[in-house]
Amino acid sequence: MEQLQNTTEQLTQQVRLLTLQNDLARLDKEWDRFRESVLPRLPDGTFVEPSSADWTTFGMTAVVVGAIAGLVAFLPGAGAIGLFGVIGIAVGVGCLTRDNRSAADFHQTKARYLSRREQLRRAIERDARAA
Repeated sequence: MEQLQNTTEQLTQQVRLLTLQNDLARLDKEWDRFRESVLPRLPDGTFVEPSSADWTTFGMTAVVVGAIAGLVAFLPGAGAIGLFGVIGIAVGVGCLTRDNRSAADFHQTKARYLSRREQLRRAIERDARAA
């Protein structure tokens, strides 16, 4: 009877270990699908993760160019360049807000994924030692 109980406990541990390994594989597949759906790819196939610094630089550049175009609009004979200044400022502010938020959201999602992955990895190691 004791041998049957030991065998049952071993099988239970093995099933738990397999379940954790499957959970880890599923988590990794979900993360890969998420990355493929939201990240742009370079020509070599690698994904580019969003960077707040890139969008901040682009946004600030657009705001500065827009401000310069707006100032040039006050010169005699400048024509419609002031409209480009307003558009440049709007694009810059849009990049500073929306795209920085998108980058932050992506990195929060990545941090949750990595945290959960580490939890599963530790549980797998613990259960593998116990088995």
